[in-house]
Amino acid sequence: SDASASNIKSQTYKFVSIDSLPSVPENTTVDIIGYVKSAAEWNEITTKAGKTLQKRELEVVDKSNCMVRVTLWGDRATSNDYNWEACPIVAFKGCRVGSYGGRSLSASSVIQINPDLPEGHDLNAWRIQNAHLQPTSLTSSGGGGGNYIVDRLMKRRSIDDLKDGSRM
Repeated sequence: SDASASNIKSQTYKFVSIDSLPSVPENTTVDIIGYVKSAAEWNEITTKAGKTLQKRELEVVDKSNCMVRVTLWGDRATSNDYNWEACPIVAFKGCRVGSYGGRSLSASSVIQINPDLPEGHDLNAWRIQNAHLQPTSLTSSGGGGGNYIVDRLMKRRSIDDLKDGSRM
């Protein structure tokens, strides 16, 4: 419908760079724009209160060449409307910043796929030019403390170190 299209157009964002997230306090809400590097299958979790929730985790990269895990919840997580395999560019409005495994984000209900925004076009051009770059992850896999620096250092290790396995 026309009404929803004009609502989306009027959506204003204050995008923050993913590489700035380590200095953003937990539970702050931020807007980010990035491309989906990978998407997990959705799964169900049970909260401490015994409530069942559906979640899906996306790895999202922006022009800072940093990657953060963004969790979608409920209908957003289970929906087949989003073609995550196509690695779309997504604008996320009002994500909550978490500290699970470094820095992670919890998406709100407002997400825009391949938005017609200057930042989206910029990011797409950047992605095409920098397809060979390996992004630095701000979220360690599997949780734990603020390990994004550790991840960055681990990436620098040579293949010989990894084969050797003794210098952990």
